Parts: sequence; C-alpha cells; structure tokens
Amino acid sequence: MKERFYYLDTLKVALTVLVVFHHAAEPYYPEAAWPYSPSDKAELMPWIWHFLSVNASFFMGLFFLIAGYFVPMSYDRQGFKVFAQKKFMRLGVPLIVVALIVSIITRQLEVAHLWYVESLWVLSMLYALARLFINPINAQNPARPTIFAMLIIAIVMGVCGHFIRQVSPQDNWVWLFGFIHIEPAHYLQYVIMFALGVLAYRFQWLKNMSNTTGAIALVMGVALAVGNYLRGDGAWSGFVNQYFGVYESLMCVF
Repeated sequence: MKERFYYLDTLKVALTVLVVFHHAAEPYYPEAAWPYSPSDKAELMPWIWHFLSVNASFFMGLFFLIAGYFVPMSYDRQGFKVFAQKKFMRLGVPLIVVALIVSIITRQLEVAHLWYVESLWVLSMLYALARLFINPINAQNPARPTIFAMLIIAIVMGVCGHFIRQVSPQDNWVWLFGFIHIEPAHYLQYVIMFALGVLAYRFQWLKNMSNTTGAIALVMGVALAVGNYLRGDGAWSGFVNQYFGVYESLMCVF
C-alpha cells in the first residue's frame, strides 16, 4: 500500500483553490493581459496587484516542488517503461488533446493553461532519462534543511532570475525549442523547485525539518509577503521593484 502524505494532499488542494482565486482576480487588475475586463471601470481594483504578485511568487513553484517530491518515488516503484507510460497517459494525452482543440480554434500553436502539465511532463521525462544513466542518491544520513541553506538557494535563484528578467520581463511567454510554452522570468524557479523536490525526497528534508526551522521560515515568508503588500510609491517600493527577482525568490523559498 502506498504511503499517503495527507499534509501534501491538503497543501495541493489549498494551492488549487488559490490558483482559482488568482485567475478570478486577474480581470479586475487594470493592467492584466486578460481577455475579459469589467464593462464598468469602477469594478477595477488597482490594489489587487499585491495579491497577484504574492501568489505568483510561490504557488506554481510550490506545485513543482511537490511534483518533484513524488517523481523519484514513482520511478523507484515502477521503473522507466511503466513510469513513462503512466506519465504519457496522465500528462501527455490531456496535453495533446487540449493543444489540438485550442490550436484549431486559434489557428496557432497553443497549450493554454496546460503549460504546467507540459512542463511537468518534460521535467518528469528528463528525470526518467537521467535515471537510465545515473544511479539515485542513497542518503545514508538524511539531512536537515537549514535557514542558511534556504537563504543561499533563494539568493542564487533570485540573482539568476534578476538577469533573466533584463532580457525577458515578467509575463513574456516564449516557445522553448518551438513547442514548450514557458515564461522565462519564472521558469528557472520552476526547474529549481522541481529539482529541490527530488532532493527533498532523497534526503527526507520534509520529514527531518526541525520545528524551529519551520517556524522561522514561516515568519520570514509572512514578513516578506506583508512587505510586498506595503509597497506603494515610496522608496521601499522602488527598492523592491528594482530587485524584485530576488525578493520574489525569497518569498518563494520561505
């Protein structure tokens, strides 16, 4: 019988609800690139960008981390052939069907909001292919994640993301290799979070994280989110805007 991770199930449900709220809120932000906008401009809520900004900093990255956590477990149990077949049925088939329908309607290549499914399929298969040549890490001494390690990861991810955004700003979507739809401004975060999910399973980070580390990370994450909500037109807002790639990565990790 497979082990159930009820806290991760609950987290995925909460994140799914947040994604729904996020997209329901987007039409009411004046600068959102959304096909619908309220006919009555009084319904627009300029302040809602705070909500959208905080959400975008972490929720999809967290989805990728959770997905990455379960990938090595599935591969260990199923092997390459069964793993690849199941990923094709669960991710590949829905993606292909939706892409065909939407592309016919729009008369251009389009995967719509199944970009997440597409990227998850690609990353899962890259992991599976790597496992054909590389033995999995055997963690004899399960590690405990530390605040310092989280901080280093967030800073590295943020600095790299900052330079990526100089070339491809947020909300700019491109086709990688002509068929993988990505937003470069956030994609590095997704890849890193997926990889961290794989490592979290191998080193049992989630099971071994101390209550103290978890509490400190929670306080830091809430403080960063509040700091984002406090942005206005002053010096603080200018500072965060200038280095938002780093600030967003800190919100994501913590």
